[in-house]
Amino acid sequence: MQTPEIATVEDLVRVLDEHPQWREAVRSRLLTREVLELPQQLADLATTTNRQFEIVNQRLTQLERGLAELSRQLAEFVASTNLQFTKLRTEIGPIKAAHAATSARGGRPDS
Repeated sequence: MQTPEIATVEDLVRVLDEHPQWREAVRSRLLTREVLELPQQLADLATTTNRQFEIVNQRLTQLERGLAELSRQLAEFVASTNLQFTKLRTEIGPIKAAHAATSARGGRPDS
């Protein structure tokens, strides 16, 4: 095997392109272990983050379901209360009429 001549930076880049194993050897000598480990750390972080987002999404879905149920119950309560109020107004009608009649006679129930 003939040793390539490297006289310029372009020669070095060309040789490293021609010999990927050399490029890896140079990379491992020039870069710190921390820098070399960054791609794996980034992949691990992405995996962890995706898991956390899945958990958050599940919890949001549960909260949405709970909120929908509370809204349904509130609507039922309001409807029920309105019916009771309407019924109360209907039942109090005769009492109001009797009171009006009493007031018209001078405020005495015996009149």
